[in-house]
Amino acid sequence: MGRTAAGLGDQRPLIDAPGEQPPWRAWLLLAAWLLAFAMTRWLPAAVTFDPTLYGPEISDPTGDLRLYGGWGDRIVGEGLAPYREIDIEYPPGSLPFVIVPALLAGGGFSPTIFVVLLGVVDVAALGALLLLARRTGSYRGAAVWLLLPPLLGVLLYARLDVIPAVATLLALERAHARRWFASGVWFGLGAAAKLFPALLIPLALAAAAGRRARLLAGVALGAAAAWLPFAGDTGEMLDDVLGYHSARGIHLESMWGSLLNLQRIAGGPVDLVFEYGAFHITGPSAPAMLRWTTWISLGVVALCVLIAVVRWLRHPALAQVELPLAATTMLALLLGTGRVFSPQFLLWLAAAAAVLFAVLPRMALWAGPLLAVIVVLTAVGYPLGFDLLRDGERWPALVLLYRNVAVVAFGLLLMLRWLTGGTDGAARADQ
Repeated sequence: MGRTAAGLGDQRPLIDAPGEQPPWRAWLLLAAWLLAFAMTRWLPAAVTFDPTLYGPEISDPTGDLRLYGGWGDRIVGEGLAPYREIDIEYPPGSLPFVIVPALLAGGGFSPTIFVVLLGVVDVAALGALLLLARRTGSYRGAAVWLLLPPLLGVLLYARLDVIPAVATLLALERAHARRWFASGVWFGLGAAAKLFPALLIPLALAAAAGRRARLLAGVALGAAAAWLPFAGDTGEMLDDVLGYHSARGIHLESMWGSLLNLQRIAGGPVDLVFEYGAFHITGPSAPAMLRWTTWISLGVVALCVLIAVVRWLRHPALAQVELPLAATTMLALLLGTGRVFSPQFLLWLAAAAAVLFAVLPRMALWAGPLLAVIVVLTAVGYPLGFDLLRDGERWPALVLLYRNVAVVAFGLLLMLRWLTGGTDGAARADQ
């Protein structure tokens, strides 16, 4: 019998004995999962190609896809250099998914090729979760990834965020297998596609114990693979990426934006402005809120890393099962209290939570339904209720406020579960 998740509410073996089922049954099971995957992905693909399926009264939510197409056409068709000649707010790890659809199409950026590429990334996440399920004995994580991302509709295949989300998922899966170099590569590639996976690297370092050098080597390799083609434009890249995100204000859909937006609806001295490709809230209290969000985010990262170091130094075996819990906790609290909370960011949380539910399946019994509620509220807020939200209607503002409160509650409940794992079980896990 392999090591168990003792003290964390699960007694399933972390490593299953091989050969428990005949090969034909394994292939049949894989085929069933892929069929279910295809059935659940038709709707997000359909609304990406035809947003009018949402209804004629809903504004087209594929603006980001057209933005990517413009980048691809200018890079491939006009030969302009990213960052130096084109302002791009994404790190270079995302650019292959912008450039390749323009290269392969020949006559301009192809949304179809873009969706196919993201579909391949999506399938890779399912494959990693099925591989993880063979070790843990639980397919709940794969079921979460199968069912929840499609509820976000157009956000799954018309945004680049599924790329860093899946990179994070793959990094956590490899960490569970104690393949720290491969885990580091995925963390590095994820951070090179969008910055948030870099915040999880300190947690991985705490979990890696004697393999930290391998993890860091992998991170360096993954990040360098994306950065080196643009090394000559590093200054422009940093200015575009870090400058863009650090200059953003209070996002309409964030917790703080929800509170200020309710003031706006009530006639308070609050305004809605369109900048940095999104709607932001301005008002007398907005500058103070910006400072709070910075300190709260730093506090969330520091607290999660501190808990991880204290727990895993005493009981190193816990790191293997608690790293996905720590990562999901940190992401939930950062999203729920951050200054920017775009709806596609839920893909990040769903990816980390899918690994968590595969490793600690009993947590899915209560945390899974709460996460599903969060995803549904997000889909109602965008795109279904977004036009009304922008126009000052009260009900979509309340929907997003409830969503943001639920995300914070989700993170706090996970942290409570993390802190109350039980020292007796931890001692048994070390044996």
